[in-house]
Amino acid sequence: MDTNSVELSGITKLYAIAMTGDEDLSMTDFLNLQANGVKEQNITDVWILIKDMVFVIEVKRTHENCKQQLFNQVQPLIKANPKIKVEPVNFSWPHTLRVMERIANMRDMRGDNSSFVSDFLSLCERRYPEWFPSKPFYQLPGLKAHTSKTIHGRDKRLRQIIQQSGQQILDYNDRMAIACKFSWASEIIPYFRTHKQVDYITFMIWPGNTKGQGYSIYNNPLDWINKGTLQVDAEIFELDTGYHLKFCHFNKYVTSLDYNNEDLIKPTHTAKNFYDRSGKWDIERWPVFERFMDSHFKPGFDWREKSSWQKHFPDTDRTYFTVSLGFATELWIPYTHFQEIDKLAGDFTVPAGFINGIVNAYRYLLK
Repeated sequence: MDTNSVELSGITKLYAIAMTGDEDLSMTDFLNLQANGVKEQNITDVWILIKDMVFVIEVKRTHENCKQQLFNQVQPLIKANPKIKVEPVNFSWPHTLRVMERIANMRDMRGDNSSFVSDFLSLCERRYPEWFPSKPFYQLPGLKAHTSKTIHGRDKRLRQIIQQSGQQILDYNDRMAIACKFSWASEIIPYFRTHKQVDYITFMIWPGNTKGQGYSIYNNPLDWINKGTLQVDAEIFELDTGYHLKFCHFNKYVTSLDYNNEDLIKPTHTAKNFYDRSGKWDIERWPVFERFMDSHFKPGFDWREKSSWQKHFPDTDRTYFTVSLGFATELWIPYTHFQEIDKLAGDFTVPAGFINGIVNAYRYLLK
């Protein structure tokens, strides 16, 4: 429908409806917008006329802000009929699907299923899982269920739990992290893992990931790296710590090397090595660095291959790198534990408190 050419008489109310993926789109400023230029045509996506009411709906599949476009469509109607009452509405796809799910449930109880409703919901679950409300872990399947819907459901629920905990979330292209303002670490990253046929949500932290962080570690005893468990609130969970060398150039990550005591002839992570070997290595001293590495690793552990040393340094134009003698620590929380503490969709109290418990437990890891 072209709102520039439509003629309305007897219309008293106009609903301007934004239907996007953004459940939180605010429409409070809608009537303060100004028409964005003059168009020969303003075509609506959906036009519904019921008695003295008209519904103008602009539809988007994404979170795109369509308010200006929607205003341009209704402005000719307002101009032609200044007395018409306009009500802007955000009725997003998440809103719509919640209504459809309630309808589907009621029809299912009556034994009167609608293939149109059920098929549409199934399609949306596959294509747009972010439109659906999160379910508690109690209702989410284990990690063997590896569809886009289940993956998104687990990620979304964990994100909401962390948000409800009050912890700051750091968003990257390839990961979500919990910010931690420790002198020796800056972030905790959760992962969904299966180990020996058991599902876990693990929480990894990298102590001493920069040389600046290392001072808080190497100026104190390193006994903590032998801890095999960590207490979170009143419960004990498995803990693993390994060695992590991180290589950077211009303060940007290049590559890394992870290993354990079994790979070593003698320790790399000592206070002396931290002060003498971590930090900046100019190209003239790379042979010295290689001799240092060769003297510490067993012959069967090819540190050059595992870190792609040749590819990242000798075969490039780089003239230096920096290396940190850090650690990789992983806390293993059984997936079933989250299913036990997260049972109600709208109640985040216990799982959010547990996230805070993890952060606090890590806070005292070096003690």
